[in-house]
Amino acid sequence: STKNNRLPTISGQNFYMTTQEIRTLPIDEKVRIMAAIWEDMRDHHEEAPISQDAIDLLKERQAQVNRGEAQLLEWDKVKFAS
Repeated sequence: STKNNRLPTISGQNFYMTTQEIRTLPIDEKVRIMAAIWEDMRDHHEEAPISQDAIDLLKERQAQVNRGEAQLLEWDKVKFAS
């Protein structure tokens, strides 16, 4: 849980940063933190609540793939594509 609007960092250290402190980080550090968050979410996605709107959107996108109207791409293959 968070205290006083402070969020834990993703560096393996047990300390916290405020959202304002996070805003002052260099962009490469923000990207590193976001990547760590997404990897953690991928590993624990079954614990995350999903709204009905999000479920409906995912079902529609899957239907588009099934109809050949869209292509499903793996994140690991496209995340660094230019």
